[in-house]
Amino acid sequence: MPSKQEEETAMMAEWFDFAVKKKKLRKLAEQAIRDKRAHLSGKAHIPHMRRSDAHRLAKEGYKRGYHHILQNGGV
Repeated sequence: MPSKQEEETAMMAEWFDFAVKKKKLRKLAEQAIRDKRAHLSGKAHIPHMRRSDAHRLAKEGYKRGYHHILQNGGV
């Protein structure tokens, strides 16, 4: 049976892991939202691209981004 201190250390490590993952998840989500906004306003990353193409790409990237985040537990 683990001592009280070992239990606390394990708990702290778990919380730290969780906080790091949450922060990464938030950063990725914010980046995805920023990308989405840029694409919706027609400011495609590729200057010669038509607005509709940029919009379609943004939508796909946005979906893929969140899918990736959820699949990999926020890392």
